[in-house]
Amino acid sequence: QVIDSFIYYGILLIAISISLVALGLPINSLFTIVIVVTLVVAIAMQTTLNNLAATIIFVAFQTFKPGDWVDVLDGTFGQVKEIQLFSTVILTQEQSTVTVPNGDILKGKIVNYSVLGYRRVDMVVTIKYQDDLLKAKQILEQILADDEHVLVNPKPVVGVLTLGERGVDFSLRPFAPVEVYWDTLFSVTEQVKLNLSEAGVKIPVFQQDVHVIRSDN
Repeated sequence: QVIDSFIYYGILLIAISISLVALGLPINSLFTIVIVVTLVVAIAMQTTLNNLAATIIFVAFQTFKPGDWVDVLDGTFGQVKEIQLFSTVILTQEQSTVTVPNGDILKGKIVNYSVLGYRRVDMVVTIKYQDDLLKAKQILEQILADDEHVLVNPKPVVGVLTLGERGVDFSLRPFAPVEVYWDTLFSVTEQVKLNLSEAGVKIPVFQQDVHVIRSDN
């Protein structure tokens, strides 16, 4: 297809040149036009060849394949539906299709979550300083252990991340199959609120105290 395009545009350029000469266009002007058109076509074909070369690399080295969950261009996340000659079609979790030139994908970072089959779900949960830290940690660990999507291996992690301004920040790092990433995030977040509230562990609400100072004249 690329060779056919070269032949097509070459014949078209020759035909246009002959027609312009027949109409009386000076040879010097024609030569300039031919150079400009050739450069434009060359630049366009360079992009096409870059995309084609990237496609060959993806297929030959199995960088990803249809059905894989990938993150490309630092934010385009979804399932590969089709690897075309010059581009890749990705189905996002919003159920929209994104067609990305393969040359652009090759230039950036490619994360293929389907190689391992799972993805880490990072969450932060904050509790008040007055509450029992060890009790809260035990509750959070139990929530991850009970969730049907959270994997046993790699082992989920619960740890104190920071001692922040609002309270103690816990980092929750469970792993889940990539196709149920959002289901895991939603279900764990829901259980965190329900179970902590049931145990009397409070999640602090951001508030700002405003002090009004009156000056009596």
